[in-house]
Amino acid sequence: MTMIFRTVMGGALGGRFGFKYLKPMAIEDGALLAEKLLPGVSHELALYLSYQLGGHPYYITCCAKFDFSGKDFSTRENIDRVIDYEVTRGKIYGFWHTHFSINRELINQDDDTELGRKIIYYFTKYNNRPVEIGEIASKLNVSKEKVQAKIEKLHQADLVYDSNFRYYAFNDYMLMRYIQYSFGAELENVDAIDVKAKGFDNYLKGKLLEMLIQNLFHSFGGEELPGELFGREEPVVVPKFQQVGSVKVKLPTSGEYEIDAYGEYGKGTEKIIWVAECKYRERPVNTDEVEKVIRAVEVVKKEKAADKAVVWLVSAGGFTAEAKSLLHQRGCFYSTEPEINALAKSYGITVTLK
Repeated sequence: MTMIFRTVMGGALGGRFGFKYLKPMAIEDGALLAEKLLPGVSHELALYLSYQLGGHPYYITCCAKFDFSGKDFSTRENIDRVIDYEVTRGKIYGFWHTHFSINRELINQDDDTELGRKIIYYFTKYNNRPVEIGEIASKLNVSKEKVQAKIEKLHQADLVYDSNFRYYAFNDYMLMRYIQYSFGAELENVDAIDVKAKGFDNYLKGKLLEMLIQNLFHSFGGEELPGELFGREEPVVVPKFQQVGSVKVKLPTSGEYEIDAYGEYGKGTEKIIWVAECKYRERPVNTDEVEKVIRAVEVVKKEKAADKAVVWLVSAGGFTAEAKSLLHQRGCFYSTEPEINALAKSYGITVTLK
C-alpha cells in the first residue's frame, strides 16, 4: 500500500488522485457488512459488532478478518475480546499507530511532552461533541492557550474537526480507545475515562420504537384520535400518508441529523408533512433537544417544499416541565410510553414498550 500510495500521490501522477474519506455507515448497514464477512453470525450480534465499532466499514473488516484461528463471534463477550485485541495489537492499532507516527512532529510540538499527552488523553472525553478547552485547562492546571495550541495541532493532524469556530472530537470510539491505550497507561495521576460504546440494549429498543412509529404512520387512515395521546386537549386527526419513511438532513451547527419517521400527504393544493423523533432512554427530553428537533424539521420542510410541518416527539423517558411548555408553545405533539402503547394497541400492533 505504501508503494501504491507514493506512486499515485507523487511523481508524474501527482495531482491526479486524491483522498476519499471512508465514513462510518449506519449501524444497520454495518451489520449487513458484518453478516457478509462472517457467515453464520446472528443478526443481533452483527448489530452489536457494528454498534461497538460505530458502523465503520474498515474497523468491521479488521475484526471480521481477525488473524487468529478459533475466532468466535457467538457472544458479546467474544466480540469484545476481538475488538480489544484489534485496538491494542491488531490492524486497528497498526493503522492509528502509523497515523500518529506520520503526524508525530505536529502532535508532539510541546515544551512538555507529558502535558501534551495528558491533553490528548483528556480530549477523548469529548467524543463527537464540542471540546471544552476551559474544562481541560482547569483539570490539568494549565493555561487555555496551551490547550488551544494543542487542539489546533490535533486539527492539523486530522484528529479533530472544526465547525463554526468550535473543535469537535471525531465520533470514533476506536480512535479514542487507541489514544487511551497509548497515552493513558504512561500517565500518572490522571483520571480514568471510559471510552467504550455503551447502551446497546437501549439502542435495540430505540430501533424498535422507531419501527413502531413508522408502523403507526403506515396504519393511520384519516381517523380522529383522543388528543391526550399526543399531548393535546383537542382531538387529533391522523392523516393517511402517501409516503412514509425516514430522512436525513444537514444542520448548520451539528452536521447530519436523522429524522426517525417522516410522512407526507396532500390536502387540496397544500403539501403537509409529519416528522416524528423518537428517544428511548430513562432521561427526559429537555428544551435543547426540542429546539434541535424543531430546527431539523424546518430544514426538512424547506427541502421537501412543504406548506406545513407537524412535529411529533416521542420519548420513553418523558419530558421535562420546561420541554412540555416549549412543545405547547410551538404547537408540537408529544407522547410518552403509555400513550404509544395505547396507540399501538388501538391499531392492533402487539409490540409493547417496556
